[in-house]
Amino acid sequence: MAVQELKLTEKIVDKLGEEGVRRVTAYLWARDCQTCGKALGSKPPALYVIDMHNYAFVELNHEKCRAPDWNDSGLVTGKSSSHAHLTYEASSAILPFSHNGSVDLRPALLVNPGLEAVMIQLDDQGNWQVELGSYFEHAGLRPVGQIPMNSPVEGVSATLTRFQIEVALRNPPFSIYSAPLGGPSGAKIYTQHKNKQGVLLLVSHAFDLANPTPKHISAVIASGRLRGGWVGFAS
Repeated sequence: MAVQELKLTEKIVDKLGEEGVRRVTAYLWARDCQTCGKALGSKPPALYVIDMHNYAFVELNHEKCRAPDWNDSGLVTGKSSSHAHLTYEASSAILPFSHNGSVDLRPALLVNPGLEAVMIQLDDQGNWQVELGSYFEHAGLRPVGQIPMNSPVEGVSATLTRFQIEVALRNPPFSIYSAPLGGPSGAKIYTQHKNKQGVLLLVSHAFDLANPTPKHISAVIASGRLRGGWVGFAS
């Protein structure tokens, strides 16, 4: 479940607006402090915003590690993780798609690339919105409806074993995401990967993958707030 309580400042609320605070925190999970790397625990984490003017980075910290603030000074002081403590979640699944009047079953890797930190950007109305890092687009991932299902993207490679599916970005930040192929559906998912010789990578900060349901996955896909691409297996 996304974070429910936060330590804020008047400046943060003024900059984001009350609706903006709800919109941003809906994509944040209180796992690890982005300064010290230790578990955030049960106390409300502190929201820290690094304002780069037309975009910003939002992260969760222990209040004692980094007090809540909207930092638009251009200077970040103290220890900073540079996403070294960022947690991701990933889950494997088989998703049905319609192709030429028939059902096309695709093995997929669903990824939430950052639970405790997100990038936000001003939209045309001047509201801050959560956005994925541009490196996913540079890797070849596209919005739903624009994903070439039979043409592998060039910026990501995949590796399959009997026990897990893994994808790796070929360019900075060279992130690697993996999920186990376990449980009752593991053998079926493995077979689909072998048959299709790849994996459909879907990335979104909206994914809650602690206990994903078909309804939740469908809602995230329908929202359009994700990027995806067909990833072929590494040679």
